[in-house]
Amino acid sequence: MKSIGALTVGVVVLTAMLVGWATVTSYRENDMFQDKDNFKRGSKLPVIWIYLNNSDVNSRSWYDFMGRSSRVMNLPFLNMCYETIVNHTKANFRVEVIGGLSDLAERLGGWDALPEPMRNPDTFIRAPELNWIRAAVLAKFGGLWISPSTLWIRKLKPLPTNKVVFFGMNTEETYGTKSSPPAFDVIWSPKPEHDVWVEWEQVARERLNFRTGGSEFRNDEIADFENALKKFPDKIQVIRLPEISRKGANRRRIELEDLITTTGSTHASFDIPKDALYLPIPLEELMQREKFGWFLRMSEDQIMSSDMVISHLFRKGNV
Repeated sequence: MKSIGALTVGVVVLTAMLVGWATVTSYRENDMFQDKDNFKRGSKLPVIWIYLNNSDVNSRSWYDFMGRSSRVMNLPFLNMCYETIVNHTKANFRVEVIGGLSDLAERLGGWDALPEPMRNPDTFIRAPELNWIRAAVLAKFGGLWISPSTLWIRKLKPLPTNKVVFFGMNTEETYGTKSSPPAFDVIWSPKPEHDVWVEWEQVARERLNFRTGGSEFRNDEIADFENALKKFPDKIQVIRLPEISRKGANRRRIELEDLITTTGSTHASFDIPKDALYLPIPLEELMQREKFGWFLRMSEDQIMSSDMVISHLFRKGNV
C-alpha cells in the first residue's frame, strides 16, 4: 500500500510540474517582456516602418502628461493609431518603430550615413528631411512605410512582389482628380535596394546637402514621385481606393473639422468606402492649429468615450 501511495504522490507531483512548465511557457510566449525568443518572432515577415518625429513638442513636458513614460508615443492619439495598425497587420507584418534620428542613425550604420545637415539628434525634421528618411529606410530595408498618425480599420491584402506601391491622393490639393499625385502616408517597397528608392534617396540627400542656409523646399516628394514615375513606369503602381481622404461627388478633401467634431455618426460628413483600409490624420496640421490643442491633450480613455467622428473610427479600428 505504501508503494502504491508513493507512486500516486509521484504521479501527482510530476503532473503538477508538467502543467506548471506548460503554463510558464505559454505565458512567456504571449508576453513580449518574458519571451526570450521575442526578437526572433516574425523575423521573416516583411516590416512595417513607423518613424516617430521626436523633434516635435513632446507631450510629456505638458502639465497634464508629466507622468507619462518616455517609452510612450508623444501624443495619446498616436498610441491609438499604432494599436489600429498592429491590430490589422500583425498576421502578415512585423512592426518596427524608429524613435527619432538617433535610432535612425543606428539602423543605417552610423551618423555618417545621414546627410550632413541631419547629423545631429536635435535636428528639426520637416517635410524635406522626412522625404529623405522615408526614401533611405525603404532603399535599405524595403517594407511598408506607414505614417504614425494613420488610423487603420481593415486588414491589408497581399501586396505586389515586384512593384513599389503608392496609395491615395495628396491632400495638398483641395479636390481630387485622376491625375492627382498620391499621398505619402503609406508606401510599399517589395525589397531592399529597389531602383526607385535608391535613386530617390540619392536625389533627396543631394538636395539636403547642398541647400543654402535657411532655404526650405515644398512638395519635393511630389516632384520626386513624378520623376520616378517617368524613369521607372513599369516598377510603380498607384492604388487610390484604400485611403479615406476624400468626400462627396467632387472628391473634396476631408478636413480636421470633419473628424474632430461631435456628430454621433461616422457618416455625418463622409462615407467610408467598403474597400477602404485606413484614414490618414494630418498630424502636422493638427499640431499647428491651436483650436485643436484640446484634442492633443485628451487621453486615450477620453477619446474613446467621446462621440467625435474620430472616436467612432478608432472603435471601428478595434482599439
